[in-house]
Amino acid sequence: TEGCAGCGCGAGGCGGQGAAPVVDLGTVKSEVRRAVVEAVVAVVPVDDEVVFVAPHEVLPLMRGLTDADPGALQSTYDEEGPELWALRVRRLR
Repeated sequence: TEGCAGCGCGAGGCGGQGAAPVVDLGTVKSEVRRAVVEAVVAVVPVDDEVVFVAPHEVLPLMRGLTDADPGALQSTYDEEGPELWALRVRRLR
């Protein structure tokens, strides 16, 4: 079973037990999108993850965070467009 937005959490929807939270960046104004990503990532516990979904490429929003602390985050795509992008981000430290 795929989770909401195709995140692949397998919990029958991202509200399931142990499912990574999903942040829909398509609903966030572009002027504050980077700040929202930074704020969400800042509160993700070590060894936990969050999924960012958007109707556009998500990885560029992460560049500032990955450049500031190389190796602190790991990201993989659950979906890579063209209509929906889902980037799973895990905090490593």
